[in-house]
Amino acid sequence: MNRPLVAAMLLALAACGPYRYVRKAEPNPMAGQKVIMMSSLLFGSAEVDGMPESAWIMGQNDGWKQEWPADQLRAAGEFARELKAKLAARGIKANPQANPEGATLTLRPSVTSLKTGGWRPTILEVSVQLVDASGAPLEEISTKVKVDSTFNKFEDRLDQAALLTAGIVADWLAARSTEG
Repeated sequence: MNRPLVAAMLLALAACGPYRYVRKAEPNPMAGQKVIMMSSLLFGSAEVDGMPESAWIMGQNDGWKQEWPADQLRAAGEFARELKAKLAARGIKANPQANPEGATLTLRPSVTSLKTGGWRPTILEVSVQLVDASGAPLEEISTKVKVDSTFNKFEDRLDQAALLTAGIVADWLAARSTEG
């Protein structure tokens, strides 16, 4: 078999992961880290169904306008709880910024795109920055998850997407913390 072709295929398969690097730091700032701070998952700069979040919400009915802040808070809470649990299972403690316990790095997750889906899948794209004590970004990943619409309500699909995203972020951080 053609060795360069096999090598190219293996490289292509390795590049197909649940996240992609926007920026990767060398040396690895997460190497050996056991405590990290985390910010809340934010939706404010997101594009929702192809529009800025502020424009999208203005076009919604009164019910959606009332429910949207609670939907965001619930999804952000699910993300935080799942991320903390997944990291704890890997020996990494995730703390709020008010309680750093010696952590010098902070995770800053934000929703970049949300396709609510209607009867189609809900698709959530999240950017996660790893920032230093001065707030300067050191690393950044982007991930996209899809939750099929099986006649679930939108808020349930959004929560599921947040949980899936937290698992991907935990996998990234755990892998980076064990790399030299």
